[in-house]
Amino acid sequence: MIEAASEVPAEYHFEYYEEGAAFEEAAEVIMIIFLVLILLVVALRMVYWTKMNPARYQAKRFVRAFLWKLVFYITDVGSNLLFSVYFFVTMYWFITYKMQENAHILMPQRDIENSAYDFFYLFLVIITACKTVAILMAIVDQSS
Repeated sequence: MIEAASEVPAEYHFEYYEEGAAFEEAAEVIMIIFLVLILLVVALRMVYWTKMNPARYQAKRFVRAFLWKLVFYITDVGSNLLFSVYFFVTMYWFITYKMQENAHILMPQRDIENSAYDFFYLFLVIITACKTVAILMAIVDQSS
């Protein structure tokens, strides 16, 4: 019989794992949609650019100017739209973990292979590099 005042040593263990497959699938779909949107916007801007700068007036320089504008539009539009994706995904994680007392327990792990942090760091570097290239191209275009 167990007495009411008796103490028994006990241990409590729990194992937490994150099921991120649903979020990763949603993020992948959002990325595909925005990449298609980037391609559509760049194609539309290039159509308008070629209408405003017909090849017959720039016979020798047209291909070089066309490629210059294409790279500029891809980096400029791409960095702007990808930053909006980055912002909204970050806002989702912020809202999800804002009111948690121990959010560090729930958030993705940093020290494991293929961590969500690695993807977001790479994503931020790509966005920053694209915007830097677009700004430098705009400066060179204005100075010439």
